[in-house]
Amino acid sequence: MKNQNKHFTRKSLLRYLGFTLLFVTISIFSLQFLLHQFNDITFSELHIFSKNALAQMLILLFAYVVIDGFRLYFILRTLKENIVFPYVLILTFINFFICNITPFTIGGAFAMIYFLNKQGLSIGKAAAVTSLKSFLASSFNMMLIPFALYIVLTGVSGDESVKKAALFFPLVLIGYILFIVLLFKVLKHKEKIKSLIYKLYKWLYSKKIISSNTFYKSYKSITKQVDSFASTFREFFGGLPRYILLSFISTIFYYFALYAFSVIMSSDLGLDIPALEIMANQAVATFIMYFGVTPGGSGFAEGGYVYLFSKIVDSEIILAALTFYWRLFTVYITSAIGGVFFFIEIIRLHQRKRKNA
Repeated sequence: MKNQNKHFTRKSLLRYLGFTLLFVTISIFSLQFLLHQFNDITFSELHIFSKNALAQMLILLFAYVVIDGFRLYFILRTLKENIVFPYVLILTFINFFICNITPFTIGGAFAMIYFLNKQGLSIGKAAAVTSLKSFLASSFNMMLIPFALYIVLTGVSGDESVKKAALFFPLVLIGYILFIVLLFKVLKHKEKIKSLIYKLYKWLYSKKIISSNTFYKSYKSITKQVDSFASTFREFFGGLPRYILLSFISTIFYYFALYAFSVIMSSDLGLDIPALEIMANQAVATFIMYFGVTPGGSGFAEGGYVYLFSKIVDSEIILAALTFYWRLFTVYITSAIGGVFFFIEIIRLHQRKRKNA
């Protein structure tokens, strides 16, 4: 058992190191490609922001991470889970790191479930916590994106190709509605879900794909997690109103902080662009990033940002600088810190497991 645990830990570390290397490589090549398109602008030419603006962005970065930490903390407090805020902040950094090195940013949820489980939460409850966090974010995002697209399309950037891209939004909205419907089906009709799981396992057993022992243990484990998942959602919406409210408020402020980076940069450069239009373009660019198949949406994020902001920014140097510093403050710095915390936590948990073995 010791060797298996050790092998699993090494394999996981190597996998995430590989994802990290891939993320860094794609990010570097994406930025180099974009700079090459801008008449071979060099990185040294991107230092066009004042020290005051850089200081403001560092302060905003701190607020951005802390607000995201509070988003998770308030969800946990609603569920009467009292994990100390400093550790919640560590989990927030780890989530940034894993999200940004995995395709479609999906890895962060699995990492969060793993570490919350190590803090004593059941897998079902940890999964519900991460789902609630995603639910709050996606709910706000879905309400925001139509307004952001409207501002983008009716502003100075009414390009036909952007209008065509906007036609995909109804499909995304339908997918989101189906997700919500399925989620509440689980909450209201969990017995039916368990029945479907039972039929699936019974079919697998009848085809001799799994043994009777696996059938019993797996079915019992999964139905237990379904119960935990459903009860956690009910517990959240039946929790203390102030923590539910704070969870939603922190989500709104999180996105406000995320979209404010480009506003600070544009203001520092004296660009005559309304803050609302900047934030609308930022919102759409961030939305595009989540559908990138590359780790953290690398390449898709930079390309989407450049494409959208090229409609309202004329200078190539300014556009390149905006793109680089946006990714630097919202992704690269947080991911680097999160990577350090992630590997420290993995090593610490492995050492604790060896002591307890």
